[in-house]
Amino acid sequence: MQRRILVIIPFLVDESTRESHLRCLQRDAGPRGSVLSAVSLSQGPTPADFSEPGFNHAVSDIVAIAQRHQDDFDGIMISCFEDPGLAEVREVAHIPVVAPCESALQLARSAGGRFFIVSPDPGSEPLYRQFAAGMGLAGCFGSFVHVPFEIEAAGTNADLPDVVAEAIRMTRQEGAADLAILGCTAFTECYEGIVAGAGGRILDPARASIKLLELLIDLGLRRLPDSTRMERK
Repeated sequence: MQRRILVIIPFLVDESTRESHLRCLQRDAGPRGSVLSAVSLSQGPTPADFSEPGFNHAVSDIVAIAQRHQDDFDGIMISCFEDPGLAEVREVAHIPVVAPCESALQLARSAGGRFFIVSPDPGSEPLYRQFAAGMGLAGCFGSFVHVPFEIEAAGTNADLPDVVAEAIRMTRQEGAADLAILGCTAFTECYEGIVAGAGGRILDPARASIKLLELLIDLGLRRLPDSTRMERK
C-alpha cells in the first residue's frame, strides 16, 4: 500500500510554486512509492512575510487544513523551516506530523558533531537556537549563516546555489562546524546545485522530513520526540 502524505505549505503561493515544491519532494519519496499532495493557504502570509518568526498568525489556518484533510492521508509535513503550527497540529491530528527544523535537528543529533544553519532571514537565529536548546543541542549549534535572497525567486535564481555553496565553504573553513543545515524549504529547489558547489555533509530539511515521515508511517509511530522514546499510535 502506498503512503499518502499531505504537504502543508503555510503560505499563500501560486499553483506553479506549489507544484514545483511538490515535484522536488516527490522525486525523493521512498522506494515503496509515497504519493504526496500539497495544499497552501488561501490567504496570507506570503513567503515575503518570512521575517515574522513563527508565523503565529497562520497557525489556526494550518490546523484547520490538517483537520480537514487528515482522514485522507497517512501523515502530514508542514513545509516551513520555522515549523509553524507543529505542536498545535499534533494536538488535533491522529496521524504522524513532522516539520523541517525539528526533523533536521533530530538527524543532526544522530549524526553527532557540530552543525550550522544557513538562512535567508537574519532575525531567525534566536528562534533556531531556542529550538536546538530545547532538544539538548545548544552546544552543537556551531554557527548561523545569513544568505540574503528572495524566497519567491529561489527556484529561478541561477546564482543562488553558488552563493549558498560559497557561504557553506567559508563557514567550514572558519571551523565553526561541518554539517550544514539548509534553513529554508525554498533551498530544496536548488539542493543539488548547492551540494555540487560545496560538497560535504549538507542536510535538506524538507526532504529529511519526508524520509522521517515515511519511517514513522511504516513503523506505525506517531512521532519521534527525542532520541530515546517513540510514541506509538
